[in-house]
Amino acid sequence: MVDSLYILMEEIQTTVSVDQNHIYLTGESSGGNGAWGIGLQHPEYFAALVPIMGYDGWPYIVPENICDLKGVPIWAFHGAKDEVMPIDAQQILIDALEAC
Repeated sequence: MVDSLYILMEEIQTTVSVDQNHIYLTGESSGGNGAWGIGLQHPEYFAALVPIMGYDGWPYIVPENICDLKGVPIWAFHGAKDEVMPIDAQQILIDALEAC
């Protein structure tokens, strides 16, 4: 799915005027997972990531290439009272990235 989305984004840029320095990626819950995952696959492509209730993997993991995002601004949101997705799912990613 990620490759298809990336191809679609490239195709859109051929038909619509897009400032390639201002492409932002966001998503909520599973979309937050997608923001982390797509961002990790193409960190050079995005000006910033905004994962909301994001996570990576199941069970939640820190991907080996987390440091690939160290130069990408990330504004991550997650409610401490979220009963569906535990805040630790995203916090481990943020902590690992800060360690980079």
